[in-house]
Amino acid sequence: MDDRKKILAWAFYDWGNSAFSTTVIGVILQTYILAIAPPDAPLRGATLWSLGLVVSGLFSIFLTPILGAVADYSNSKKKLWTIFMLLGSLSTAAMFTITPEAYLWGVALSVLASIGFSGAFVFYNAFLPEIASEARRDQVSSLGFGLGYLGGGILLAANLVLLLFADQLGLTTGMASRISLASAGAWWLIFSLPMWLTIHDAPRAAAAPKGVNYLTAGFKQLSATLKEVRALPQVFRFLGAFLLYNSGIQTVIGLSATFGQQELGLGQATIAGVFLMVQFLAAVSAIAFGRLARRIGAKRAIVLSLIIWIVVVVSAYLFVYQAWQFWALGAGVALVLGGSQALSRSMYAQFVPVKQTAELFSFYEISDKLSGPVGPLVFAVVNQLSGSVRLGILALIVFFILGLVILLGVNVPSGMADARRKTAFDEARAGNALLQPLSEGAGD
Repeated sequence: MDDRKKILAWAFYDWGNSAFSTTVIGVILQTYILAIAPPDAPLRGATLWSLGLVVSGLFSIFLTPILGAVADYSNSKKKLWTIFMLLGSLSTAAMFTITPEAYLWGVALSVLASIGFSGAFVFYNAFLPEIASEARRDQVSSLGFGLGYLGGGILLAANLVLLLFADQLGLTTGMASRISLASAGAWWLIFSLPMWLTIHDAPRAAAAPKGVNYLTAGFKQLSATLKEVRALPQVFRFLGAFLLYNSGIQTVIGLSATFGQQELGLGQATIAGVFLMVQFLAAVSAIAFGRLARRIGAKRAIVLSLIIWIVVVVSAYLFVYQAWQFWALGAGVALVLGGSQALSRSMYAQFVPVKQTAELFSFYEISDKLSGPVGPLVFAVVNQLSGSVRLGILALIVFFILGLVILLGVNVPSGMADARRKTAFDEARAGNALLQPLSEGAGD
């Protein structure tokens, strides 16, 4: 544990796959699909894009807990991570084939790539407790997020340059977009190689019983895990807090361009510039918050970040009316974006029993996915009723306040002790513990 080579290999996967979040989902694919979808098609481009996000989100929500349970039971995190990494990166690289005549193919590839991205992340996160000791998990998690923001930002910057100078290079905007999309898939695949070569599953304490169907076992373990999450109270409490404040975080990120365009009248170049600034500053923030967590603890550092998020939301409502103020607001977001996300992952890792890392990290991934539609729904309702994007942004403050209140009630030492006791219990019952709900063995 704490092998520097493994830690760097693990962190550089975030450098690679973040290209999908930034270049593909964040900037290029959505605008490209909207541009090439025929205006007289049965479904408009925006509707198709939204449906694609819904489909991939539903797959992620329902598939990830089953994958996590199967991975823990079969000791195959590495194999399953590889499958989903290849699904995501190769589907992204195949986006080069998206043409105006094949815009539906583009939506299908976005769904496949998103499923690969989410599935691989379940197993990627689950390796964290195996490669980093409790004392270094905050720092290692922050390193991963920091490199992710940096790597995703570097490729996005290169692709924006390609788009801006496409004419001088003899390329159409469509061809430049397709090259940019394919480059994200190649970037993702290349920077996955260090992890693929370096990190392997930890030895399993006992082989699975003969004749067990892993898929059936996955469904059985899913039911058992739901009971175990309730039996691990700090896991349940933290996931509730994370679901709330992450809803606020994801919505602020997703609607920042809307705020800049509709409330401030900013152009695409200005908004893209702010987006890039946030990427690079968030990389520094993630590492800085990791060091801060070593001094004051992950929980206190997250609490500090949520207080700053509240200040950011209130400032957007009260003070941001000019371009320079939007840049300043972006800097405020970058200050806490990387830290709040990285430390949330590492804090959760402290509560996860060693033998169930993939299984319980799948629930973390589900909480992350469930965060996606909740915040935008609140924003949409407030914006529709009030006609104000500014008031819609302010409404998001409720997620940060409620998440902060629940987080303050999380008992970190108790959660860590629960994880150690559950690990000892699993080792004592290695033969059948993974098929037995925690409640059945509580009296042993």
